[in-house]
This record gives sequence, structure tokens and C-alpha cells, in this order.
Amino acid sequence: MTILRRNACNGEGALRMSRYLLRGLMLAGVLAMAMAADAVNDAQAGRWPVTKWCVRAYDGQMDCSYFTFEQCQEAVSATGGDCAINPRFAGYPAGPYQPRRYYR
Repeated sequence: MTILRRNACNGEGALRMSRYLLRGLMLAGVLAMAMAADAVNDAQAGRWPVTKWCVRAYDGQMDCSYFTFEQCQEAVSATGGDCAINPRFAGYPAGPYQPRRYYR
């Protein structure tokens, strides 16, 4: 009789343990999906800066990771190719509004 009780207790403990394990795995899965969705939203929202200058290599590859023309020229002098304006660059964001001054 005592042996059966021990086995019954171990079975309940294992069942509880598996429930907690499954709940933990489900929670981890939901959190991972939420983080992945947030990463996609960050990329789509345009939070990553689009740089103005690209190095166009002789084989047709483009590296658009330069904010200034000088940075682009330095990269070109090291690797070869030429500088071009990034086709995805839409301009810098507008600064704060400043009312026009009216002179008399």
C-alpha cells in the first residue's frame, strides 16, 4: 500500500511539473513572438536612418552607409568605385518650425 501511495504522489508531482513547464514554454514563445514583431515594426517605422551617400563599386555592388560625402570619398579611396546619392534617401527631416520674420 505504501508503494502505491509513493507512485501516486510522484505521478501528481510530475503532472504538476509538466504543467508549469508547458506554461513557461508558452510564455517564452509569446514573449519571443512579441519581440520579433517589435523588431519588424522598428524596421518598418523608419527608425533606422537612411544615409545619403553610397559607394558604388565597379562590380555593381552598393554600400549605402555613409552620412557625408567625405566619408564616402574616404571609402572610395580605400576600395575603389565612386560615390552616388542613395536612391532611397528622401531628405533630412525638417527642423522645428520657425516663424518668418517680417521686415518693414
